[in-house]
Amino acid sequence: MRTLLLFTLVLLLFMPAIIAQNLLTQQPFTVAVRYLKGEQEVTLRSKNQNYTENNEISLNIGTIPTPGGQKLIISVRPYFNIEVLDVSITFDWQPDSVERVFVSGYQCWTNSQEFEKGDKITSLSWLGRGFAQHYGDYNFVGYKPAKGIQHGWTYAYTRLPNGQMHLYASLDESEGYTQWRFDSKLGKLTMTKQLDGKLLLENKNYEYISLLELQGNDDAVFDAYAKLQLEATTETMRRSINREPSSTATAQTGWTSWYNYYTKIDEGIILENLRAFSSRNIPIGMFQIDDGYQKSVGEWTTTNAKFPNGMKHIADSIHAAGYKAGLWLAPFICEKNSDIYRNHFDWIVKDDKGKPITAGVNPGWSGKYYALDIYHTEVQNYLRGVFDTVLNVWGYDMVKLDFLFAASIKPQYRKSRGEMMTDGMIMLRNWVGDKWILGCGVPLGPSMNVVDYCRVSSDVHMKWEMKILKALHARERLSVWNTLTTNIARRHLGGRFIYNDPDVYVLRDENNKLTAAQKHSMFFVNNLFGQLVFTSDNINNYDAETMNQYLSGFPLLPKREMAVTKRGDAYEVTFAIGKRHYLAYINLSGKKQTWTLPAGEYFDPNTGQILSGSEVTAAPYTSICYYKLEGKGFQLLGGKGHLFPGSEVKDFLLTSEKNANIFYHTGANQKETLYILLPPGFKGLNVNNQPVETVQQNGYTLAVYRP
Repeated sequence: MRTLLLFTLVLLLFMPAIIAQNLLTQQPFTVAVRYLKGEQEVTLRSKNQNYTENNEISLNIGTIPTPGGQKLIISVRPYFNIEVLDVSITFDWQPDSVERVFVSGYQCWTNSQEFEKGDKITSLSWLGRGFAQHYGDYNFVGYKPAKGIQHGWTYAYTRLPNGQMHLYASLDESEGYTQWRFDSKLGKLTMTKQLDGKLLLENKNYEYISLLELQGNDDAVFDAYAKLQLEATTETMRRSINREPSSTATAQTGWTSWYNYYTKIDEGIILENLRAFSSRNIPIGMFQIDDGYQKSVGEWTTTNAKFPNGMKHIADSIHAAGYKAGLWLAPFICEKNSDIYRNHFDWIVKDDKGKPITAGVNPGWSGKYYALDIYHTEVQNYLRGVFDTVLNVWGYDMVKLDFLFAASIKPQYRKSRGEMMTDGMIMLRNWVGDKWILGCGVPLGPSMNVVDYCRVSSDVHMKWEMKILKALHARERLSVWNTLTTNIARRHLGGRFIYNDPDVYVLRDENNKLTAAQKHSMFFVNNLFGQLVFTSDNINNYDAETMNQYLSGFPLLPKREMAVTKRGDAYEVTFAIGKRHYLAYINLSGKKQTWTLPAGEYFDPNTGQILSGSEVTAAPYTSICYYKLEGKGFQLLGGKGHLFPGSEVKDFLLTSEKNANIFYHTGANQKETLYILLPPGFKGLNVNNQPVETVQQNGYTLAVYRP
């Protein structure tokens, strides 16, 4: 029998850390298909039935056993051409069996976190809709601001009492966005594939959705998810542009102009900041120019008068300094004060009355800006030429592509929003080729394994919170709190689907109203959870103390074995760098927080002391990191030279009974004191052939190396 395969719920349980327990497919469920019959909306439902039909459509449900679980297959067959609005499946769900619920917001700017089961998500106030409605899902999701209801997109999970997670994820958004909705009061979990009026042809077979359900520890679950999602993206890209995902990108530190100069940049400012890094041999990898170089938003290859020597000159100067060059564009929008709007009005996406749809409002530009029709042949030809100029003529290595959500601002051409966004992202990948893409202002599902780097949070602000936008319930608002909480929550994506861009940190004194503790927590969280770690500070203005703090972020090293325990706005984090293990406490709240150290012994680089079993208090907005001792034997403890104690050292070798050699990473801070634990009875030590002081501390003997 010919069928239209719409859902496949896959339970992959082949990894030892993944277990089968309380699976959705073991619960009662209801499937609904919502479609149009003429202008009338019709819904066909099936509750725990294998087959049902009406005069327009049939619905078939079956299960296929798999090792340790099963596949749930829901097939739909239209008897006539039908416009389908959405297909949903609702399961009975046991909220009492979970502690928290994670949902990922509509796009990268949207706040995402592990919510308490009783939390609610409130829609944007009508006062904010004039300028921010298209940034989120406010126009096409029925918000129910009731306690215990949370919704998100592409993937979600519940946190179990044993610390494990139960993941629910879509492997493919190329036919439509996948929404997850948890209702703790009713005990329901609903998955909806939004098809937005997509046309299904009579008796034609389609394959739409692959859904994944996994349970286990964080790393095992997301490793399995990433593998299958890559396979799905590979198939989509092969079909669309005859290429596979293949990235040469690596984790990067760098500088960007935006969060200090905004649109006020000029050639002199850019080159001054470039010299600040190159003259000090600062080991960043990327130097990126943001908004402010172009004639207008939309006219990317016409440079304004502030850059008299052009953008190729800037790229050449960056390369001469030994860094990679990045450039900001917003390819899917144009502002009203642009030649595109004036001369190519047919390129603009219109509403049903023929009026241009406002994608947003930016007071730094000419006010309103508009979405371009990505399916318009002239738009595609124009953008292809833009990227050829930026990447091949000017020579930039990376493009930061912003406001990408505009590609799917309105479903059209019988395509869903998710299909349009996927098409837009694959177009970009095809035009950019093997150069690097940093995605921003973009839904994450269509970006996975398509872009190299991606923002995973909102923009930071120069205050901890933007209270006006918070009061308007703007989930995409500029806010340090919004940025940091979302970066922590989306940590699992980094290094698996994309390299996470946590947005910038600020250490400077000028042009911000952040406290020293707040700035340090920005610096700490970005370095702990991010893989594209930028600042916008003019480091010429750093005093010696701030420069030492800045240098403590080098090198940026990969983290593993990460586990996060959330308690309100306070977090306990364990992780490893190489063979070294760490414990961190992050307090993003305005109140002090107290924890009891877990079993083991911990080195505090701020005091030079070894702690065990004691209480630890973090003042408001502060972050603390300890090195966890590996027994009582000879080992490097660390110091203040790196955010993660001892990570500035590449090798620490005991070359003889009395001598140890320390080798630093290139570009690391080599000026700070290092502490070394000596075994019981060990007397006297030379480090790099120089005698060092030893001190007694709480029954431990420490060597103190001062470079």
